[in-house]
Amino acid sequence: MAERNFSMVEYFNRRAKDWRPELSFDGAGDTLTDWKRWQSAASDKLNELLGAYPLPVDMNAEVEYSVQRNGLIRERVVFDSEEGMSVPCTLLKLPTVDGDGSAPAILCCHGHGPYGKEPVVGDASS
Repeated sequence: MAERNFSMVEYFNRRAKDWRPELSFDGAGDTLTDWKRWQSAASDKLNELLGAYPLPVDMNAEVEYSVQRNGLIRERVVFDSEEGMSVPCTLLKLPTVDGDGSAPAILCCHGHGPYGKEPVVGDASS
């Protein structure tokens, strides 16, 4: 009987063992010029794969609500990202901001699993 494999983990481990991405940068040449050449090629390929970017639109940002709790202000903000598409997000900020408007920030991108963005910003209510 032929040797069979039913494990997807084993399958992907075998495929990945000697696989080398088309645009890997291995530091060969080790010069800034080599790195810039690689960066340009990788950026061009990424943009080709992404396709056309949507046309810019006015963000029309709106704060839907704002609450202060545990030393932070939590705001639900919605903005337009492109024609016909809006993005909801949660902004956590300090009650006071430096005179120049600067403040510490962390951008937290949520996953695409069952949990969404609420637990990422400390909201366990949903």
